[in-house]
Amino acid sequence: MSYTLKVIEDAVFPNFAFGTALNSMGRVGVGSYGDSGGSYGGFFWDPQAGLQALGELYPGESLTLSSINAAGDVAGTTVPSQKAWVRRGQSSVVDLSPLFVGLPAAMVAQITDSGDVLVTANDQGHATSGGTFKSFIVANDMSVTNMSDTIDPLLLSGTAENHGGLFIGYANDSTHHHPYGILYDRTTKSLKTFPGATLDALNDHGQIVGMGPSGTFVYKDGATTVLPIVPDLDRPVAMNNSGVIVLATGMLYDPMDAGAGWQDLNDLLVDSQGWHLDVGVSINDSGQILATGSKGDIVRPMILTPSPPELGDVSRLRGVIRILFGIVNDAPGLGISGGGHPHHVGSGPDDPEGPRRSLFSMLSAGQRDAMLGLCIGELGSVLSRPSLNRETRSLAARIVGGAAHQLDPEPARQSPGSSSSLVASESLPGREPVRREGIAERTAALRARLTARAGR
Repeated sequence: MSYTLKVIEDAVFPNFAFGTALNSMGRVGVGSYGDSGGSYGGFFWDPQAGLQALGELYPGESLTLSSINAAGDVAGTTVPSQKAWVRRGQSSVVDLSPLFVGLPAAMVAQITDSGDVLVTANDQGHATSGGTFKSFIVANDMSVTNMSDTIDPLLLSGTAENHGGLFIGYANDSTHHHPYGILYDRTTKSLKTFPGATLDALNDHGQIVGMGPSGTFVYKDGATTVLPIVPDLDRPVAMNNSGVIVLATGMLYDPMDAGAGWQDLNDLLVDSQGWHLDVGVSINDSGQILATGSKGDIVRPMILTPSPPELGDVSRLRGVIRILFGIVNDAPGLGISGGGHPHHVGSGPDDPEGPRRSLFSMLSAGQRDAMLGLCIGELGSVLSRPSLNRETRSLAARIVGGAAHQLDPEPARQSPGSSSSLVASESLPGREPVRREGIAERTAALRARLTARAGR
C-alpha cells in the first residue's frame, strides 16, 4: 500500500499546528499553539469548505476538538480549564461540565455516530494521579450514564464505544500500580477485564487493539492475537473496520499484509514533499490516516490517502486477461475498455460457429497446467499488495515447474478433420501461433523467469 500526502495549511496557523480528530468523510480536527507556546486555537477542517475556527466556549476558554462523528457532530475539551463540550449539527456549542457534579474538569474521548459522548471527569484538573476520576456517557437527549458506577468503581476513563454497544475503558486501583482494561457490552451487561493491559481502540466488528504484558494484541470474541513486537512506549491510537492499526509514532499494521509487519508510514508515501510524519492520530474506514508531521520548524496536520492500485501497462493486463479467458473458454474472452472495466469480446464458448471451441480440450494435462500457471503468474504480477504479488508468482512458478514434468513429448492429439499442427487462441490476434513441439522449451524458459521473479 502507498499513500498520497495532503498537508493541511492555512495562513492563520502559527508554526505549531497538529491533527486531533478524523471522521469517515475526511473531516479533520486541528489544534494550534502560538509560536511562544501561549495562545491555543482549535479548528474544524472540511475538504470542501476549508478551515473554520472553533472560537471559545467562554472568554479565555478555547475550544479543542477531540472527536467528529459521521454526521459531522463534534465534541471536545476547552483549554485551559478542561470543560467538556458538544456541538450537534448546526446548533450552538453546549457545555457538558455542569452534568458532572463535583468533578469540574472533564475531557471528551469520543462522540459516536449515534451521538453518545464519552467523557472522563475528575476533581484534579490536569493531575494524572490521585483524586476522583469517573467515566460518563452523555446521550443525545443529554441523559447521563455514570459508567464507573455501572461497571466498576475503579473505572477511570472510557476510551471508545462501537455501533454494537461494546465499551472499552481503563481502570486502576487506588495505588495506580495495578492497571487493567475493561470490555463491557451495554446490551448483554457482560464484563471482561484484561489485567495489566490497556485497551486502546475498538472497531464496529468487535475487534479491540491494546497493549499488555506480551505486547500489542488484537482481541475478538475470546480469541487473542499477539502482534509483532513494536518499539517500547509506542501504543495503538486507532483501528478501522478493516482491522488496520495505527500507532502513536506513525507505524501501521495491515492484517491483509501481515507479512510486512509494522510499516513506517514515511516509507509508504508516494511523495513526502520534504515532510516527515512524526505522530499517528487516527484512521477512517476509507483507509485515510490523520497524522502530524514536520518540515524544519513547521509542524502541520496531514492526511494520507491510499493510492489506487497501480496497473502499470494496461495493455499488458488486457493481454493477460484475454489470454486467460480466451484459452479457458475457447473464445476471444475479455477485453478492457477505456474505462478500465473488463467486458466480453466476440462469440461465446458454446457458439457452434466458434472455430476454436475444442482447442483447450486437445491439450494434455501438462500443457493446460503450464498455460494456466503462466497466466496466474502474469496476473499475480499486477496485484497491488507486495506480499500477495510474491505469493502468487511463487505459486505460478510451482505450477509451471510441475507442468514441465508432465509435458508429453509425443505430439498432442488432433481433433477430427484438423490438418494443422498449430495450437492458437483467437485471444492473441496478430501473434505467431505456438507450435506444439516448442511448448516444453518455451515453458522451461518461462519457468526460469517466474522463479527469478518469485525470488525477488
